[in-house]
Amino acid sequence: MQVLPTKLRDGFKQLAHIGRGTYGDVFLCEHVESGGHVCLKEMDLTFLSYDERQKCLNEVELLKQLPAHPNIVGFREAFWMQSIDETQQVLVLVLEHANDGDLEQYLRRSCIKEEEVRRIFLQLVRGVHHLHSHRVVHRDLKCGNVLLFGSGRVVLGDFGTSKLLPTTGPDQALEAQGLTSTVVGSPHYMSPELLEGESHGFATDIWSLGCVLYEMLSGGKPAFNASSYPAVVFRITQGEYDQLDSDLVSSEARDLVARMLQKEPQNRPSITEILQSSWFHTLHTKELKATGLQVDENSPSGEVVHCQATHPESTTVLVQPLPAPVVSKTIQVSLPPAPDIRKGKPQKRQFKLKEDDYLQHKVVSPLIRFDELPPPPPMLPSRKNNLAASPFPLKHHHLQQNRLPMQPSPEFEIRGVHITGTARPSSVPKP
Repeated sequence: MQVLPTKLRDGFKQLAHIGRGTYGDVFLCEHVESGGHVCLKEMDLTFLSYDERQKCLNEVELLKQLPAHPNIVGFREAFWMQSIDETQQVLVLVLEHANDGDLEQYLRRSCIKEEEVRRIFLQLVRGVHHLHSHRVVHRDLKCGNVLLFGSGRVVLGDFGTSKLLPTTGPDQALEAQGLTSTVVGSPHYMSPELLEGESHGFATDIWSLGCVLYEMLSGGKPAFNASSYPAVVFRITQGEYDQLDSDLVSSEARDLVARMLQKEPQNRPSITEILQSSWFHTLHTKELKATGLQVDENSPSGEVVHCQATHPESTTVLVQPLPAPVVSKTIQVSLPPAPDIRKGKPQKRQFKLKEDDYLQHKVVSPLIRFDELPPPPPMLPSRKNNLAASPFPLKHHHLQQNRLPMQPSPEFEIRGVHITGTARPSSVPKP
């Protein structure tokens, strides 16, 4: 691994805090020299364990070695942030900024049609194909790691859990299944072999892609949704998920999801077979060419021969922009005209509701509705009723109420001395 330089962050002007990950924060910054917007992913490794530090450094090394691709987030540089405290170690990654957020946020604010799902998913599959062609398993594919641009471009990010697989053996795809045994990823997108602690490889990315496709087609609902984490794990290990609505989703899309969510890894299609699926055949040949795929024009079905980008170093992708999110319209309520107030002659309220109108309209205001006449306010307990019912004057009544019966004066004799006690009330009446 190459030694990273140590420098200050004064070359970037911080604009906003846009995200928080497992090991650090993500900031939107402006590059002072060029004026362009970039993302700075800062990870404080000071108090992390050895394995956690290796994950962060692994992302840097992988992004530096991986060739550029239009559907992989652009990597600019990485460095150690210079600090006054020499013991503090902050790793900074300078990445491309996706100005339209991630796919998870996009699904929350809008509902996309299947045609747009196909365009987004095609670019995502192309990004995963680029990883698999370079023996890289992402291992954390989810909607939150799919980044969107306002131009319609889709890129894949967050390679902290990715792993580079060696190219040995006659059957590289099957051998790759037994190379890793670390449980990583997000619960709703983890494959059964990951949850069961078995070895995994490229097929685990195919499972996660199937979960992402299901979530897009269902309008944001996870494929293995449940009320608790153990219930989610049980449904994943059993391969049980709710079927997509046949009235809203085509049979080709439902068939592709079913193939990708096979419980056994060897039964899932490869990334190349996904690109050759019938669901993508409905796209026009020119649209496939625009996305960088080479298509056999002589074939009547437009079969994809091989899926390699014609210009892998290019960062421009000709795709249609994502539709604008649906914004709820504001309903304007027409108010009654203001009453005509004449000079020198006060007017009564023209819009005062009568008592009969409560039952007729049952609506007093937009916030209050009466189904019947409101009950009279409750009477608080007081002494007014007793005073009104008393036949005596106020002063005499007060004296009568507070007059207490007296006990006869007790008499005592102590050491030959006769003592007469004072009178005391027999009991204190309750008020």
